[in-house]
Amino acid sequence: MPNLTAVASNIAQGSIAAYYPEANVLVALDHYDAKSGTPSYKSTPVLLQVRENHEVLRRLVETAND
Repeated sequence: MPNLTAVASNIAQGSIAAYYPEANVLVALDHYDAKSGTPSYKSTPVLLQVRENHEVLRRLVETAND
């Protein structure tokens, strides 16, 4: 999911929030609950990386500290 903007928000530490359908690429099609058929959105490991744009990192830190 390249070229997205991360925004600090008041959610549980270690969690992320994402919009669908954009974030559908994070969940494998064969990862779903066998009984309900619900995709496994609640247990998807992700890695966030900051690109070499230090201005974006600075704004994220400032937003998180507000």
